Formats: sequence, C-alpha cells, structure tokens
Amino acid sequence: MVVVQRGESGYVALLAVLVTGAAALVVGLALLTAGADSQRSGLASQQSKQARALAATCAQEALQQIHDNIAFLGSNTVSLGQGSCGYTVASASSTTRNVTTSGTVGTVVRKVQTTVTIGATAISAAAWQEVGAYAFAAPVSVPAFVQVQSATPQSPAASVAATYTTQTAGNMNVVVIGWNNATGTVTSVTDTAGNTYQIAAPLTRSATQSQAIYYAKNIAGGANTVTVVLSATSSFPDLRAMEYSGLDQTSPLDTSASATGGVTTASSGPLTTTFASSLIVGAGTTPGSFSAAGAGFTQRIITADSNIAEDRNVTSIGSYSATAAVNNTWVMQAVAFKAAGQ
Repeated sequence: MVVVQRGESGYVALLAVLVTGAAALVVGLALLTAGADSQRSGLASQQSKQARALAATCAQEALQQIHDNIAFLGSNTVSLGQGSCGYTVASASSTTRNVTTSGTVGTVVRKVQTTVTIGATAISAAAWQEVGAYAFAAPVSVPAFVQVQSATPQSPAASVAATYTTQTAGNMNVVVIGWNNATGTVTSVTDTAGNTYQIAAPLTRSATQSQAIYYAKNIAGGANTVTVVLSATSSFPDLRAMEYSGLDQTSPLDTSASATGGVTTASSGPLTTTFASSLIVGAGTTPGSFSAAGAGFTQRIITADSNIAEDRNVTSIGSYSATAAVNNTWVMQAVAFKAAGQ
C-alpha cells in the first residue's frame, strides 16, 4: 500500500511506477502461454510494453482527477502516439474508488485495476494488479468498395430500383437518391433481401434539385434489388447503390454534411470525423453534369444523368469535405462511416 498526504505533489508519478513494476511480471507468462511464433511474440512483447506504459499514463490521469476532486467519477479516453489509453473511476463506497485503466497499441491491450481509499488527510492506493494477461484486440478494418449499381429513368417516375446480382453478408449498402425538382420526399427505401435502411444524410434541396443518402448495415447476402419510392412523380430520379466491406456492423454512421451551390466545384461542406479510420462517401446531383471526383476521392460512378458518387478512406480524426467538378447548380453531400474494429 502507498499512502500520500492530500495535496502532496509527485504522488501520482510514484503510483504509476508501482503499476509498471507490478504489471511487468505478466508479459513473459503471457508470451509463454500464447503459443505464438517468435516473430509474433516479439512484436506482441514490444506492443505490450508500450500498452502497459499507456495504461500507466491513464492511471496518472485518473489519480490526478481524484486528487483534484475527491468526488470525481467518470471515464475518459486519450489518444497518445501510436496508441490510446482509457480510465474509469467508479465509486465502491463513500470513501473508496475502483480505478480501471487500459492501454492499447496495435492489437495489444493491457488493463490495470486498483482501489483508492480517501481519508480525512491522506489518500491511499492498494492492490495494484493487472486484469489477466494482455489481450489481442480486434484489428481495425480497412473499408473497401465492392460494387455500384444505378438506375436512371428518363421519364418522370415515383419509384426507381437497382439490382445487385449478388451481395456479401455483413457488408453495408449506401443508397443515394436524387431528382431534378425541389418537391417531393422519400417515402421508403427497401430491398428484396429484407435489409433495414436508415437516413445517413437528410433530404437537401437547391432551387431545382433534391438529394438524400441512406444506408443499411450488416446486410444479408445474395441477390438483391433496392427500391426507392418517392412521394410524387419526379423528373430524372437517379439512384446510386454502393456496397462496402470493412465497416462497423453495429453502429457505422458517424456524421454527415450537406450543401447546395452553383459554382464550378461542388462541395458538401466540412464534416468532422469521430473515429481515426473512416470511410467518407460523397455524392452530388445536378441538372448539368459532374465530370470528376474531388481531390482525395475516388470516382465510383457518374450516372447516365451525369450525377456522381465517390469515396475515400481516412486514417485520422479531422475535418473533411467531399468535392467534385461540376458545370451547373448542385446538391452535394458527404457521410462518414466508422471502420470495424474501433
């Protein structure tokens, strides 16, 4: 047990050293019992040491929170270098706190727990221990474009459908629907595989165009036809249906951005991602024509009606916009989706 006076400087660093020393014994045992080959063991050992150091860093942060405010309860996650750490401070009683911290580097996770007792004039921490050996986290997937299908009726219509010959179970569908008037709404987005579609980017209008983006997560496999029904007959309905792999199957939608304009470059406006590894899908509708994807994006289709769909993978949290070259007024949207494993 370590006892420190309330307000005594430097006690957090001392406790972190104790965490590091106590946890170090686990590494060798974990490597011996993992059954991994020597190359993997070497990499895992290096990542384990780094993850342990990150766990100690978040232990410092958690203990500092308690030091500064003995009523503190809560959690936080911090990105540091090539990894991240997190901590949770929970109340065990009016005078004790359970502190759990974790460090993650690559696919290795180290977790440490302790009990903190708050006295009238001193804080004590005891029972520093690692929770098991280190674990291998699920690797972060790289989202990948699979295929695109489209449908562009050349006469006014109230519904439009596009057919996939076959799809892979667990992937995600992104459906863009645009049309060349500023009336009507989307009544439904369905498919023959029974997938459920949700709004990704809400209906956005210019003076002469409308567009919205939908998605279906964790889709069923096999042949599939996607149908969009509008509330009224509309001019030049344009359906772009894209399939992607490597996305979170539970909660993939992060954020979106939408804008309208009339200059030579269409832009969705900025969105800020929440996750380091994300897929950004951009799409635009115009009465004129799109000619190319914007910087950083890959063009997936320019339809018979000259509307565009594009995408890009990003590997850091930040602000991004979907842009594309165009010669008329436009509606442009972008959606960020979370990669699996985060």
